[in-house]
Amino acid sequence: MLEHIYRSDVAVVDITTLNPNVFYELGVRHSLVGHVTVIIKRKGTNIPFNINGLNSIEYDPCDLQSVDETKKKIVRFIQNGLKTRKVDSLVHESLPIQIAAEVTPLQHAKRYTTKLPVSGKEIGLITGELHKIKGVDVWVSSENTNMQMARFYERSVSGTIRYYGAKRNKAGQVTDDIVAKELAAAIVGENVVVPAATVIATSAGQLAASNGVKRSSMPPRSTARSGSASRRSRTSRPASTTRWHSPTPTRKRAPICAASCFR
Repeated sequence: MLEHIYRSDVAVVDITTLNPNVFYELGVRHSLVGHVTVIIKRKGTNIPFNINGLNSIEYDPCDLQSVDETKKKIVRFIQNGLKTRKVDSLVHESLPIQIAAEVTPLQHAKRYTTKLPVSGKEIGLITGELHKIKGVDVWVSSENTNMQMARFYERSVSGTIRYYGAKRNKAGQVTDDIVAKELAAAIVGENVVVPAATVIATSAGQLAASNGVKRSSMPPRSTARSGSASRRSRTSRPASTTRWHSPTPTRKRAPICAASCFR
């Protein structure tokens, strides 16, 4: 119901019965959509004071001529509303509300490359959903300075690497948290906070077979979150650790990226 209220180009609302459900749905419509909401009522209906100023079209079901006139008024209202996009919502008249466009995943991966003028090497941009991208040697995800990876179901680079790098059963449930275990094995001690610009490299886990990834790399974001590093089983192969120390660490968040050099 709510989806129809939001997505419909036109809404016709009959408030004759003064039904609370109808008023709720009218409020939802006015909050989400600023135009082409037609309010109609039977002749003699007492409109509540807080919507008394809204334009409404009155009809008399006992008068056939009135019914015909009402139909014409509704048609004109809709035609004008669709053409002019005139605001007919008190909410949108009073508040600068903007509903963000719905995000739709890119269905196809595309590569865009450009050659660097000095080195002659290429830098590339790949579009599309991360877990469908192949041919990138190293996937990089910035973590917090506690090196805590995102949860499996989060739509982030960290969550994607963790889930698709793990072993899963037929139902899609994780049975071996490979990348996160290797990352935890590289952290020594409790409540560890790694310095800014630290990079911890792990294996690609299952991403090696599914996406051709050779390594995954976890540099920390420069601003740490609270909490301690997760302690997990150390049965997996230890990860290699490389520390790159910046003389003047920035307080801005580091970018999240998945990248490689194109040959």
